[in-house]
Amino acid sequence: REYVPGDDLRHVDWKVWARQDRLTVKQFEEDTNLRCTLLVDVSKSMSYGSGPMNKYEIGCTIAASLAYLILSQQDAVGCVSFDNSIRQTVPTRTKKTHINSIINSLNRQQPRDKTDMSNLLRQVAESYPRRGMMVLISDLLTDREPLFKGLKLLRQRGHDVLVLHVMDDDELDFPFGGPTRFEGLE
Repeated sequence: REYVPGDDLRHVDWKVWARQDRLTVKQFEEDTNLRCTLLVDVSKSMSYGSGPMNKYEIGCTIAASLAYLILSQQDAVGCVSFDNSIRQTVPTRTKKTHINSIINSLNRQQPRDKTDMSNLLRQVAESYPRRGMMVLISDLLTDREPLFKGLKLLRQRGHDVLVLHVMDDDELDFPFGGPTRFEGLE
């Protein structure tokens, strides 16, 4: 672009000035490689669903879709499935065929046990020292304080954090009427 008084002289393209006798400023965009880790909740509460898909299947669909988008941009993606501890880890890779290992890992899991967000997010923060993006896909049926403490720890370690809250329509509308007995999935 044309030089405007006040622009930093370090960015002036002196070769253009020598050839064309006009001042221009170099502009550039830096490409960065994203390292994304998908954290998918496989706790018992994710097995609930009133429609054709339960919350776990919806979470897996979201994770697979995000993995496909990230890999199509030639960025790295990995996956961690968890309940009260880390159940399975798929390492971070950039190959297009890596999506198959992520999908296979998610297909092998069956929701069980409770969620322990505090322990999980601490383990993830220790396991992934390099900065990256952490995408948490969960129904967030856990205590708030340990969740916020774990998310804060990830942010302190330099990670970008994205939380996708998966809920069923019944959890939003609560269509149950009269006396109803609920047995906790967690």
